[in-house]
Amino acid sequence: MDQTESRPGACIERYLTRRYLWIWIALLPAWASPAQAGPWQDPVGAPGLSTPEQQTSSSKPTVKFSLTQYFDSRRFETATLFSKVDHLPLGLQLWGFTELHGNQSRPDGRLPLDRYFMEYRLLRPLGSSWLSNSDAAGAIAEYDDLNGLKNRVVRLGIYYQHATSLPGVGKAFLQWRVFPWESDGRGWQASVSYRVPLTNRVSVTGFADANLLGGGVHRWLYEPQLNVRLNEHLSAVTEFRYNGFERVDPDQQAAGVALGLRISP
Repeated sequence: MDQTESRPGACIERYLTRRYLWIWIALLPAWASPAQAGPWQDPVGAPGLSTPEQQTSSSKPTVKFSLTQYFDSRRFETATLFSKVDHLPLGLQLWGFTELHGNQSRPDGRLPLDRYFMEYRLLRPLGSSWLSNSDAAGAIAEYDDLNGLKNRVVRLGIYYQHATSLPGVGKAFLQWRVFPWESDGRGWQASVSYRVPLTNRVSVTGFADANLLGGGVHRWLYEPQLNVRLNEHLSAVTEFRYNGFERVDPDQQAAGVALGLRISP
């Protein structure tokens, strides 16, 4: 039996990527049902930002997820599953994603999707009299996994989130995070996520991570993303990607541009 066909996940890859037919099929509802005017709504793929109003509007856990397929200029593809769970017991929130990547080190890097990266955050907002109604702060734990045991790390830290209203298009958010402790003992991390609506249908989201390692070595990662809402469930995305860890690998290109389509049920 062909090992490629029998490998776990090969069936999923065929449905997501073969001849890219799924994109044209998914776009049909967008052409038939254009986005309605109104305040911009956060796609689940945005950087895990929830307002205090969202945290107190329901006592039951709420789950949202989205699936995005990207085509990277470095000749590989990415399938990303985002998920977000609010209103967990003890006031906890969960946000994270799993990415399956092709391998840009090989000529046939678009397929198979044989690399992966996952990141999940557990947040615990803490009430404070100095915070406004649209701000939040608290404790955060983060789990990262890049292709297996040797690259797994747990981070513990704090976060602060600020929101401001933009007339006619909704709220913009910034979330600052500092992780002074890492399980691998290599250093610490400071990062920021953001979401800025530009119009009722267009927004900018993204993140920047500064990994401060021992010996004065720093590694930056950042991914600004332009989102265009096509309808209630579909968004077209354009993303610039930079990974400072790939920069030191002669077989990898650190920077690229990815085009994609996000489906949010």
